Amino acid sequence: MKNVWGFTDGKALYVHYGNQFFPLIRKEDGFVFEGYGAVDHQAVTTAAILGGAVGGAIAGATSGKAKTQEYQLNMFTGNIYSADEEYLAGVTITAPAKLQLYRSDRKQQEEEVILMINDSTTIALRPGSIQELNFLAPLTKLTICDKDAKAACITINPSAGSTYYIEVSLPKKQEASLSVAEVEEKVAQFYLNEIKLAKDK
Repeated sequence: MKNVWGFTDGKALYVHYGNQFFPLIRKEDGFVFEGYGAVDHQAVTTAAILGGAVGGAIAGATSGKAKTQEYQLNMFTGNIYSADEEYLAGVTITAPAKLQLYRSDRKQQEEEVILMINDSTTIALRPGSIQELNFLAPLTKLTICDKDAKAACITINPSAGSTYYIEVSLPKKQEASLSVAEVEEKVAQFYLNEIKLAKDK
């Protein structure tokens, strides 16, 4: 098999790295695994998750291998990088880029809004709700769209340590359409505080 990214046996997920397969371990909002040797960022690209048994392909033998170390998986690009790396492509990985999506409860339709980020992550927002996401390096362009219509879309080019505020709105007024827009921090903070205060009551 060529260009295999990983597979699942129905119980666990395995990632292909350095001509071997390693089990992915859930950690906070992502996945990590214990692998060998130096990381090659060009070696792994996102392809298909394959089902079924891959027998002896799963890493098991350790003879002749370097000491293991932890690697992290970028959930949006599929790239792998070492948790010990201080810099990656000139960007520090110590400070994530943050994305705060919110929807005010002012004159909003009651239906839930479903957004997709890079066609891989689903975000649900009801009136008066907030969602926060953190993105670790290597950072990649983020495209945020309405899940069904794909009509309301914006693109963000995140930088490490920066926070981006996304306002989502589906007004009650007749023939109103969904809007997804990046807004300034001072505008976002007003509505974020309003939402949080309403929840505290």
